[in-house]
Amino acid sequence: MNPFSINLTESQNKIETKNESFFKRSTVVRNSRKDRQARVKITSEGMKALIILNGDYSGTSQKNLLGVNADGECMRIMMKYSEVEIVRNALDIEKAVKKYCEEHKDTKPKRIHFHYSGHGVESDMVQIDPSQMIDEKTFLGVNPTGGCMIGCSGELYSVHDLKIELLKCNPDKLTLTLDCCRSSGMPQRGNERYVKLRHKEPIKIADQLKIAVIYGTSDLHTARDANTFTQELFKVSQEMGEISILQIVSKVNKSWQDRFIFHQICKHDIIEAGDNWKCYMWPNPDSFKSNGNVENDADTMIVDTQEDDGQEDTGEEMRNMKELKDTVNFLMKEFVAFKSEAHAFKTEANAFKTEVGEMYGHDGARNRKKNKKT
Repeated sequence: MNPFSINLTESQNKIETKNESFFKRSTVVRNSRKDRQARVKITSEGMKALIILNGDYSGTSQKNLLGVNADGECMRIMMKYSEVEIVRNALDIEKAVKKYCEEHKDTKPKRIHFHYSGHGVESDMVQIDPSQMIDEKTFLGVNPTGGCMIGCSGELYSVHDLKIELLKCNPDKLTLTLDCCRSSGMPQRGNERYVKLRHKEPIKIADQLKIAVIYGTSDLHTARDANTFTQELFKVSQEMGEISILQIVSKVNKSWQDRFIFHQICKHDIIEAGDNWKCYMWPNPDSFKSNGNVENDADTMIVDTQEDDGQEDTGEEMRNMKELKDTVNFLMKEFVAFKSEAHAFKTEANAFKTEVGEMYGHDGARNRKKNKKT
């Protein structure tokens, strides 16, 4: 019998053994996936979702929306909750929401998620009715203002009023996704009287990514004159040193709660895109914290180009320093990424070399030497 054919048979057996092992692992993976899905079904008990899809605006000045149905299908697939209710083309969103809340007011769900796809507006037109006045100098606004959704009949429903209504179901958590416009302006209708609020210029998208706003209190709540946000931020900074700007709200609110101060919470308005704010530290933006492992901490690395020579830098020097810092950070990230890819490639190559050697190389070479001697 040819020794090489015996070696080939042994190699085929090894391949079959590897295949059996692969299928066993695949079975384990499928079973674990089923277990995860079962756990999802169990944990989704008590989690509810209301999805409103408005696409048909016939009879109004708004154009019909063709992508709403696709939005609904995407959200339906994502919302693996125990109860999902979908409302299509709601003429009056407020009525649809109130009906839903009336049906679920005593359920106390773990979570309610509300999704809306349709037209929206940042309403800056206040409708007034001369017959409705608070006093002789003050008119009473009739329509919702600020961020609003638009029903298929043209009726507005305030996002703020939506939150108030959904909270009546007493959920542990309330989440909202609003896929609609937020531009200003609404057309006037009939002989109704309006007051247009002072114009607000839109901020460019690129500029919005640069802005971080931290409010000392939440919407429509007063800020107290004792234990103020500024004083609490100072206290946290003294205890922790420099902290990420993204953690300020969390740390300050926790500090208040630890001292049993519950009458005020702070919040922030920060637009994140990747790591644009991840490394920004308070109060010194040019500092960074490292875990000691430069290779794994490239994403959080910032080169500190701050100099303290007693002289003020010119605008041109500051721009050059910023460009240098950005360039060094970019090159460091590229180097770490390249090193990681090279290591992964080397590992795969060694594994392949070992596998080929086991299957053909060592035994085949020995058999060929024996054949030559014979």
